Amino acid sequence: RMATLDLKAFKLNAVRLHAHWSENKATLYHDADALVFVHGTGGNTSQRSLFAWLFGRSLTDTMVIFTEKKIYAMSSSKKAQALSELIPSLSDADITMEVIVRNKKDKDAQNFGTVLEHVKQSFAGAKIGKIDEEEPGPYAAGWASRTEGSNIEAVDISAAIADIFSILSESELKCVKTAASISVAVLKNFLLKKIETVIDSEKKTSHQAISRETQVLFESPERISKKLSAATVSAVYTPSVQSGGEYEMAALAGASSQTMKFDTIVCSVGARYKNLCGDVARTYFIDPAPEVQRDYEALLHAQSELLEAMKPGISLSNLYDIAKNALTDKNPELADKFYSNCGFLMGVDYKEARSPFTISSGNKRKVEKGMVFTVRLGLANLPHKTTTAMLVADTVSVGLMSSENHTAKCTNKYAQISYELGGESEESSEEVSRKKKKKKNEAAEVAGFSLFKNDKLNAINKGGRSLRNTAARSLGSAGANAAEMKRKSNQKEIAQQQIEENLKLLKKGSRNKKGGKEDKEEKIKKFFSYKSAKDFPRDARPDLITVDSHRESVLLPIYGNLVPFHISCIKTVTKKNEEYLTISLKIPTPATVDTFEDLTAIYVRELTFRIVNMASLNNTVRRINELKKRVNQREQEKTTKASLTEQPRLILNRSGRNPKLPRLSVRPNFGGKKSSGTLEAHANGFRFSTLKNGNLDIIYANIKNAIFQAAEKSLIVVIHFHLHDHIMIGKKKTNHVQFYIEVVEASLALGGRTSSRWGDAEEIEDEQREREQINKYNSEFQAFVTRVEESESVPIEFDIPYRDLGFYGILGGNSNVFLTPSVNCLLSITEAPFFVMSLNEVQIAYFERVQYGLRNFDLVFIFNDWSRKEVHINGIPIASLDPLKDWLNDIGIKYYQGKANLRWRGLLDTFAKDPVNFWKDGGWSRLDEEEAVEDEEEEEAPKKKKKGKVVAVEEDAGGDDDFAPSSSADDESEFEESSSEDDDESESEEEDDEEDEGMDWDELDDRADNDDRKKRQRQKARGEGYDSDEDRRPTKRARR
Repeated sequence: RMATLDLKAFKLNAVRLHAHWSENKATLYHDADALVFVHGTGGNTSQRSLFAWLFGRSLTDTMVIFTEKKIYAMSSSKKAQALSELIPSLSDADITMEVIVRNKKDKDAQNFGTVLEHVKQSFAGAKIGKIDEEEPGPYAAGWASRTEGSNIEAVDISAAIADIFSILSESELKCVKTAASISVAVLKNFLLKKIETVIDSEKKTSHQAISRETQVLFESPERISKKLSAATVSAVYTPSVQSGGEYEMAALAGASSQTMKFDTIVCSVGARYKNLCGDVARTYFIDPAPEVQRDYEALLHAQSELLEAMKPGISLSNLYDIAKNALTDKNPELADKFYSNCGFLMGVDYKEARSPFTISSGNKRKVEKGMVFTVRLGLANLPHKTTTAMLVADTVSVGLMSSENHTAKCTNKYAQISYELGGESEESSEEVSRKKKKKKNEAAEVAGFSLFKNDKLNAINKGGRSLRNTAARSLGSAGANAAEMKRKSNQKEIAQQQIEENLKLLKKGSRNKKGGKEDKEEKIKKFFSYKSAKDFPRDARPDLITVDSHRESVLLPIYGNLVPFHISCIKTVTKKNEEYLTISLKIPTPATVDTFEDLTAIYVRELTFRIVNMASLNNTVRRINELKKRVNQREQEKTTKASLTEQPRLILNRSGRNPKLPRLSVRPNFGGKKSSGTLEAHANGFRFSTLKNGNLDIIYANIKNAIFQAAEKSLIVVIHFHLHDHIMIGKKKTNHVQFYIEVVEASLALGGRTSSRWGDAEEIEDEQREREQINKYNSEFQAFVTRVEESESVPIEFDIPYRDLGFYGILGGNSNVFLTPSVNCLLSITEAPFFVMSLNEVQIAYFERVQYGLRNFDLVFIFNDWSRKEVHINGIPIASLDPLKDWLNDIGIKYYQGKANLRWRGLLDTFAKDPVNFWKDGGWSRLDEEEAVEDEEEEEAPKKKKKGKVVAVEEDAGGDDDFAPSSSADDESEFEESSSEDDDESESEEEDDEEDEGMDWDELDDRADNDDRKKRQRQKARGEGYDSDEDRRPTKRARR
């Protein structure tokens, strides 16, 4: 079945192309009287890009003709049927459309003649505008031969098509960003790892083999991310891998059949997402010469200057000159090594050759907002022994005031892309042997470690990370230390970047310098019960308490007069001694002082009345409490609704092709009870419709996080929306809305089956049906999510939780919950209360109670808005500590750790008073205990020696009380002392503990026996002795 074409894209882009042609006919289109585009059998051509832009997908063996007043499309019968569905979309446009079905019997000879007749009737009919490139396939060749015999002149309009492709919409820019992210993911997570594996194993592998394995990822993009599909993702070009001294700096260089050399490796990956392009290129250096770093840093400096200057209005030639001048300022010898251009415009199309928007000398075209460039800077013909070329390329979009690098997450720092191979030195065999022996007894250094095996490679040092093969296992924990060092190095970079960004924001005034939100003045509400005594109820008597529900007042008899009190003035009503009624009234307190207008007035605190009639007493209490409850509930609803942000009205899409998902339940319950309905995507929002309880509308602009969670070790499949602004569902105010289906009945999941024995045939069949049902619902939800994301009118992308990275923790005193990270948030949405935390709002994470002996720790998240309450996740198992650190490090969140719980509100209030100096003084680095220890060592703190070992003297650390531990029962260690020790014994054991490091088990046992013997001698000298063998146990030492 033929896939559906994009109706909205066709209407928008067809009208746009026709208008652009009319406006620029004499210039960019060279007076072309008709435009003819032929897409042959495929290939990465401009025709393919144009068809994908027009129809939402490429249509092979299809022709499109634009004439003065009409569009003609010619294709096979199935494609013609799909094209016919586009005709109604132009009903309100100035042009119409006609579809022609191909006739393969005469090889479209008659159809080609008909097209030429239409061309001759358009304007003067003398010129055809076309994209001047060879299109593969017999269909395109047949049209080309037919036009050669006609008297119609063909003119090249490639520049005009590039011009209309140059400015992208917001939705298209979003697709470019996704394409760039895919390119980075493929390069970092597959291509680079593949290259490292080849080097590590010393396997001879060709560039083409590595390139082909990488290309397979684009054929099955779900291997890149579960959210991707082959319908939306493809490769812009075959992934490029080059090494061995022969390099092609131009885009689309491809990969040669030569074996990859371990010298300088240039890699390039380009991805296309929903027909929009993004790419990235990096150079990796193996055993580089010292001067290579100097040249590479100069190239990065040139790129940085170019990106800084890339703003709307600057010419492309000026950008090239800026980059070249920045390069030569660092190293004048590189002037003739610099590549002839610094990239070109891309997005819908990806073509370097003949591109009118190339960043090169002499190109006077201006940069405009909405343009996307592949910024490619390269050096060639370098004189270094193993490095003759280098290239760095990124996907960059132009905003209103600056540019944005969408592939910056793929690091280009020299320390992260340079490698050193072990054992390739020119030293003597004795020197190598001596170093090998020494290496085995040393821990890995910060830069990693090298192993030697027949003077060949066994490990690669990459910055702070080591890539090991089987022989590296002999170093034990050295690999973990190297990974920890890399993590620390990356965390320092994150902290420094955080400080710079916050200082910039504070300088611009875009971040609240006080760190909090301004308090809004609350208006004092005034209540009037009656204008005069004439308005009192007719049945009111001066000796009775009267409850007036209509006026929401209570009339109390005081000295023979009725005094009205509005119900809002009454605090409580109580009975005393079965015949006294006490009414407590509201008076000013420190918490409520702002709600009273005149603080100098005299207020009555309490009134007591004697009512002998028990029935009358009970009735009065009941009526006052009912009235009070009704008024309070009404005022609360008013306050809730007043705090809600007014949502736009839902615009319905009545085409009948909206993505729908039936048989869903919603939480919170819609209409006060569980109800089933259908979720449907419309033009500007979702609508959940039920038969009994009406409709629930959710506007796209109000959705902060959209989450799809499949039924994996859970009873439900979930689509969850975390909203910016609260909405009302029934009588409940909420910013979490969840739609779900129970895939397995809860009673069955809890063991409700009554099978007679294990392996019963009926039980096996039930389990099989359950699996099929789970897969069915998961597929239905996945199909709905995919359709929503592919719809041009829906600016929503769903997050999918990574269950493998999940961990258990206690949120806000609730029961233990399972939290899972996703790309954009940390969440727990299986059970209420729901929790979704956006990661882009987090400033730092802090691990509390991280110390030896404790099985759990706490995690605190601090937000960019310091006035916002921090999030505490308590009781996390200690086994999750390192995985959480790796996750936070990967997503670029700075974390710290300490042994105690901190008083965060006091800290944040203090920092908020002077945030500028806070960031200038290092920001959150004051929380870094490890860094503080390193700084003390660098300052050569006083030290003392004991048995040849240097032990740093511990100084009393004074500071802010907010850094002191907060009271917590969890802070106590599981290993408690059973009896107190003398001061001299404690001192001795503390010093002995420092000597325990590095000892094996036998030495530790000997040490324990000696300690016990010394202890007995000391106690015997004091006359204490032992009463039994039980008392001879060491009271403090715990055997491990």
